[in-house]
Amino acid sequence: RNFRHPRNRHFCWGSAMVNCKRHYVEIGRVIFVRMGKYRNTLAVITDVIDHNWVVADGRAFEGGMVRGCVNIKDLALTHLKLKMGHGLCHRRLKELVAKGDIVAKWNKTLQAKKLADVKAKRNAVDLERWRVQYNRRQRSWLIKAKYGKLKQKALQTAKRLHGPKNPIKFAERKNPALSTTRKNSKKLTGAEKKIKKAVKLNYKNIAGYN
Repeated sequence: RNFRHPRNRHFCWGSAMVNCKRHYVEIGRVIFVRMGKYRNTLAVITDVIDHNWVVADGRAFEGGMVRGCVNIKDLALTHLKLKMGHGLCHRRLKELVAKGDIVAKWNKTLQAKKLADVKAKRNAVDLERWRVQYNRRQRSWLIKAKYGKLKQKALQTAKRLHGPKNPIKFAERKNPALSTTRKNSKKLTGAEKKIKKAVKLNYKNIAGYN
């Protein structure tokens, strides 16, 4: 069984499809084929053989599989479901898929968008990859420039609003007088450290950047 080779395991998003809500293997359930010749395509369960195998038909979708047996381990259940009986013919199944607008609903899901992005990235040429890299750098530069201007403006506003209200002068806050009991010592006491810390304003904290 060549389709079980690790190199053929592309775009296996099955775990992301079943984590949000519990879905059941049932007739009419739209599935996503993860492995094999028709991997990365949609199909509909038309019959259940046993607890390991189902019969699926994907001819109603573009590039879908012909009606045949599929192992449950090789597929992923989606949230889409059709009301139908077992062994429905292809013509009637195609009408139900078109009436239910299954393809459009699938394309709106997060998994389908991720698969499209991965496929586009894999098939991109050098010029397209360079454009993506260049746009990413330009966006990063614009964000940093805008953030720097807003930060500088916020700091200036905080300094203008809160700076003049400090009753202690800047020279005294920078070099507070030493304690009378320790005039010859350059180290500050615990009380002096608390006073220095209390009178000092942190403009970054005031502006909300820390």
